Amino acid sequence: MARPTVITKEVLSKLDTAFSMGCTDLEACNFADISKATLYRYQEDNEAFRDRKEVLKANPFMLARSVLIDALHDGDVNTAHKMIDRKEGSKVSVDHSSSDGSMKPTMIQLMPVSPDDNSND
Repeated sequence: MARPTVITKEVLSKLDTAFSMGCTDLEACNFADISKATLYRYQEDNEAFRDRKEVLKANPFMLARSVLIDALHDGDVNTAHKMIDRKEGSKVSVDHSSSDGSMKPTMIQLMPVSPDDNSND
């Protein structure tokens, strides 16, 4: 006699909710009150569920991007600057030397480096 499945409609609904909030597998399992082993066994046998899980996990990031795009369309200059800065990376120069020339840092000062300055790469 086969044992009853732990993955019920209610468990699947809880997993969908958790994954749509961007939860990790462990967080979703805790929310749905199942073990990670149960989740992994289930998704091994259910490719459609595995694909849906990945789509749901991406949902919060898609919503965040949508908010950013809306802000850009509204002419939000601060958002535009932040996106450009993030895209170009945040290269910084770090001075590790102290006033006597030793390499013990007494103070670390982070200074932005222009994208054209490749001398510190």
